[in-house]
Amino acid sequence: MDNHNRLLIKKHWKMGRTDPEHFLYQFVRDKKGNPISLGRVPAQEELIKQYQSGKYRELYLGGGNSGGKTWCLALLAVWCAVWKYNPHKPIEDAKDFDHRPYGVLCTGAEQKHSNELWQEILNLFERSSYLKHLVQGVYQSGKLDHHPRIVLKNGAVIDSIGLHDKGKHVVTGDYSLILVNEIGEVKDLNYILTNVLTQRTWRQGGVILGAGTPRGGEQSEYWQVFRRGMPEFGDGLENAHYTPYVFSMFADSRDNPFADQVKISEFLETGNETVIEERVMGKFVGLEGAAFPMELLTKIFSKKMDKFRPTKKSSLIHGLDFGRKGDHTVCITLDTRVTPWKGVNLYRSGGGFGTWEGIFRDIKALSDTYGGEFWVDTTAAGGDVQAEWLRDIDIDFMPINFSPAMKGNLVSLLQRVIGKQQILLPDSWEVVKDELRIYPANFKEDAGMSTDSVFALACHGATMGGGEGGEPPTYTP
Repeated sequence: MDNHNRLLIKKHWKMGRTDPEHFLYQFVRDKKGNPISLGRVPAQEELIKQYQSGKYRELYLGGGNSGGKTWCLALLAVWCAVWKYNPHKPIEDAKDFDHRPYGVLCTGAEQKHSNELWQEILNLFERSSYLKHLVQGVYQSGKLDHHPRIVLKNGAVIDSIGLHDKGKHVVTGDYSLILVNEIGEVKDLNYILTNVLTQRTWRQGGVILGAGTPRGGEQSEYWQVFRRGMPEFGDGLENAHYTPYVFSMFADSRDNPFADQVKISEFLETGNETVIEERVMGKFVGLEGAAFPMELLTKIFSKKMDKFRPTKKSSLIHGLDFGRKGDHTVCITLDTRVTPWKGVNLYRSGGGFGTWEGIFRDIKALSDTYGGEFWVDTTAAGGDVQAEWLRDIDIDFMPINFSPAMKGNLVSLLQRVIGKQQILLPDSWEVVKDELRIYPANFKEDAGMSTDSVFALACHGATMGGGEGGEPPTYTP
């Protein structure tokens, strides 16, 4: 490298100390080797600008799917760690820079969420021909230390520690920057912010940034946290919860040219305002008219169920709702030996992919694996044909016709089943939780919504109520 190029690189490097957009464009590359341009994603540029202002202790980004939320946190982490940047405690001189401790914490609902962000940061360092030389060591999780760490030659560290178990694993460390990936999925969020994360920022005067799709709508803890950064609501009403040191903003997925445009189109094509506002616009939706309140759903989804396995004494029943092109075929298998009935297996296929031949082959495999009877929604135009195919492959099933009267009856029955906590499902069944969460109390308003999981469960509701929508019986071991 000649002297001219050295001087040019040195010039860009100095400019990057206070200008993250310039720094990222000159020294950081995306997965395709292209320069990073913050201006192409307005929400990313605005969030980092507000962080630099030094006005806030907490900043939150509510974004739709593929809104660039995790990417934004990763970019900020790289720039901040390289320059030990803290808007509340600016570096005074070279000596201060050399000796000042600086920590970045990547975190999220589970270790996998924090690791996802941490790995993205590591990839950014490794892809840069300049920044990779700043890494002193990378320490993956091991038997003694389950939390990955990146150590830079300037002394900065970047840790990855999940917030599971109410954040009890984040017990030590002082951080100048805490990044919460998919913050909308963090349980006990208010407790963790008050009693865990905030305490980790005290010594360094650190800042907390959280980003995530606002699942749970206005019933969620994320909304309680997020709304503190809004001076007023969209209708011009003053926000009594506003806190001056908190900043919140939304990121519309359509504003991100790097987003999954196919997925965005799928959400838009549903025509469902609730889905579009949440998944595309990144807004918190009001769910007062939902059939299954969030406070009830949190009681029937359990992480303990993620490891549940049926035994020889189990009595298994399958709820099956067909779909292939616009919808999905969903089959939910429950162990019905005792109440609450427990989720054993979730099968979901279709949505424009796959074939009926493949779907029925999978259903046959479920029957061979688990045995048991299938309760099947045969309402659709092809219901008679699907019933005939089930008979052809020797599937023992009970057909259910979801006529308007029966549909309303079964949804009401499922409401009672959930209200009495007579089913218990794995917390990892996110798609089932999401469909239940936004399903309207008036079943006639579900046009354009994804309802396959709801009706697969409604088939189970029919078995509990004898198919007539009566009061579910109470089962004993």
